[in-house]
This record gives sequence, structure tokens and C-alpha cells, in this order.
Amino acid sequence: MSLSIAQERAAVYLSEGMTQAETSRRIGKTTQTVYRWTKMEDFQERVTELRTNATHEAMETLRGNVNNAVGVIVKIAKEGAVIEEESSTRLQFNAAKWVAERVLAPAVADERPSGAKRARESAVELERLTNDDRQEMLDRGTVPQPELDGEAIDDYNGNGHDNSQYGKHTDS
Repeated sequence: MSLSIAQERAAVYLSEGMTQAETSRRIGKTTQTVYRWTKMEDFQERVTELRTNATHEAMETLRGNVNNAVGVIVKIAKEGAVIEEESSTRLQFNAAKWVAERVLAPAVADERPSGAKRARESAVELERLTNDDRQEMLDRGTVPQPELDGEAIDDYNGNGHDNSQYGKHTDS
């Protein structure tokens, strides 16, 4: 079933975050009519499609401007600017930081190894250290403590299991 012109306009308004009441006023229909449309599967799918398209377009715009955002952050850092509470520099910095976090954070998160993989890597690094180096790290409190659950914690904590397995397995 295809949507009428009024339904399509309503779907656009609703996808943009407009209320049902405001949408009904804009398209010249009653609020009850718009409410009834929101219960229709085809209408719901169209609103979702429009929201998805808008989200993708917004993310593409952000991706296209991430270099500018990083440039602003670097410029402020190089200048050593004092960022006062109500300054335009603070506004620029916060906006640039927001863009960079939205675009770059998901990519960085995807590159981070899982908790189990980090634990194996830490265990392998610790095995390469001399006893004196390990003791020094313990004394300073700088020994990596992986976040694990279940049996892997017991293995890492030295409950008698062979810890050499950490260098041999791959993440699954």
C-alpha cells in the first residue's frame, strides 16, 4: 500500500521529531487521523526509513567535517588558549570535540581488543619480564589488571592452571 500525499507529509514531519498535534495542524487533518496513521505498518516503516536516511546524512556530514573539528582542537591546544566558561573558544572547542567523539569514538572502539584478548596480551607481556621487574611493578601498583570473568580470572590469578595458554590461543 502506498501512502497518500498527506500521509507522506505527516511521515516527514514525524520523522523530524514533530508531535502528532503539530503534524495534524500542518497537514490540515485531525490529531486522531494522524494517530491512526501511526498505527499502520506502512506508515511506521516510512517514518523509520526517513529517520534512518536523515541519520545517515547527518553522519556523512559529520564525517566530512571531522578533519575541521580536529584542526580546531589542535589549533586551540597549540595556542594554549585559556578556555573561559562563556567564551567563543570554549564553544568552538566543545563543538569540535563533540564532532570528533561522534565520528572517531566508534572507530577507536572497534579497534580495541576484547577484555579476554587484553588479558592474554597482558599475561604474555608479564611473562617476558624478569622477576625483579615484576616485583617493581607490583610495588608501584602498575601491574595490568584485566577485566575478566569466570575461569579466565582464576587462570590469570594463578590458581594452579597453566598460564602459558594466553600466548597460544586466538580470540574467538
